[in-house]
Amino acid sequence: MGQKAKLIICSGQSGIEQYPLAETVYLGRKEEGSPAEIQIDCPFAAELHGKLLKEEGRFVYKDLGTKYGTYYNDEKVGSRFTDDDNHVKLEDGDVLRIDDTQFGTVDAQAAILIYRDKFEEETEWRSFSLEDRQRNYYLSCREESEGEEVAETELPEHYAVMRYDGNHWRVEEHNTKYGVYVNGGQVKGSCTLKFLDVVRIGETLFLLQGDRLCYNHHEASKHKLVIHIEERSVWNLFRKRLLLKDIDLTIRPKEMVMVLGGSGAGKTTFFNAVMGYEKAQGSVSKDGVDIYKNYDSMKYEIGYVPQQDWLRMEDTVKDTLANAAELKLPVDISEEERRQRVEEVLELFGLERESESLVGKLSGGQRKRLSIAVEYIADPGLFFLDEPDSGLDGVMARHLMESLRQIADQDKTVLVITHSPDRVIDLFDRVIVLAKGNEDNIGHLAFYGTPHEARTFFEVNTMEEVILKINRTDEGGEGMADYYIKKYKELEEK
Repeated sequence: MGQKAKLIICSGQSGIEQYPLAETVYLGRKEEGSPAEIQIDCPFAAELHGKLLKEEGRFVYKDLGTKYGTYYNDEKVGSRFTDDDNHVKLEDGDVLRIDDTQFGTVDAQAAILIYRDKFEEETEWRSFSLEDRQRNYYLSCREESEGEEVAETELPEHYAVMRYDGNHWRVEEHNTKYGVYVNGGQVKGSCTLKFLDVVRIGETLFLLQGDRLCYNHHEASKHKLVIHIEERSVWNLFRKRLLLKDIDLTIRPKEMVMVLGGSGAGKTTFFNAVMGYEKAQGSVSKDGVDIYKNYDSMKYEIGYVPQQDWLRMEDTVKDTLANAAELKLPVDISEEERRQRVEEVLELFGLERESESLVGKLSGGQRKRLSIAVEYIADPGLFFLDEPDSGLDGVMARHLMESLRQIADQDKTVLVITHSPDRVIDLFDRVIVLAKGNEDNIGHLAFYGTPHEARTFFEVNTMEEVILKINRTDEGGEGMADYYIKKYKELEEK
């Protein structure tokens, strides 16, 4: 909350630059003595070309009646607005263009302006050559596949491909989770690209510059959660007992991750270790900040919903959230901002109609949604939920998980323990499987990857079958935990 937005500028005259955005900022041509706070190296930009200002919490761009004007997602600003209302409200990833041509061609001296919701000091742009026009270039949000030529069998689960059709480069969408967008417009099938077009897949941006494609994958990966647990142990009667060992994985923002494991595999222990509530030997970092070393400040970035609901039955739903907002939100925000946050959370979790109802009168599903809402009121970046769907029927559990999916899509990281995985598995990006070794009786990482990769790895059709594979025989399982722990370790070492 309160993080600055930014503007990324690229022109045919210079490289890529980025600027944090203040409440109001003027844009204009780059020249000595320019009154513009952000100066653009483009001959088609006026001395004062446009203005960015904040209205109702969102940035708005206004063209200042210039000769060449400004294009917004390839439509000229003002072509569908009156002169008195010559502005557009910006969404994350929107593209502005200052140019002397109409849609279809772009002058080599044009300037492209990309609006992003977040400002990051050290976003690094990379590029690769497009000189080999016989190649297919595969694009995704995964760093290892950016621009690489890979076999069809090795493609990431969600990707796009760039091909040259003899005259132009075209981008084709292939099952991308967040869609492919060109200059803010979603691609259906394929789309012809032109000079300085901006392609967005998830949080990763690609910029076509002639025979090179620039991209900023680091923007997508910088906010990752990095978990390195060497061991988590307890002392009992002067004896050390290991609970978890050798767990290394990285989770990116906007990912909703399912945590699976048999009874005693260490799922709740894993949660407590990652949150910093019970520190393990090792390290856990978010946004490059060590949670263990900075726990006093980082704990406000973490939301945790345990199995047991801790709510006052005699309070109303709205009073419960209002009290949570007063306790959890920063002290310097206004009463109106606090009230708006309560209304937003009520709407997100479908509790508007029950806002005046007593907590004790709610159904089990409504009460669980309220417990989650109480933790979410502070807008945590990390969200942990221990069996939130326990005791709920299929419809209610589905609705609850869809709300969590919405949270993850807001640049959050969501981890969920559940014992009913298959009814909601399509909402999850990745799966963590923890298994207790038969030989050492310690919880290990038996798998981490997408649901599709998990089914392939365990050679099963469902997530419940995964649990059966690793559970002990006296628990009704197949007792293959050690086999899969070793198999996954060997896979990671390749």
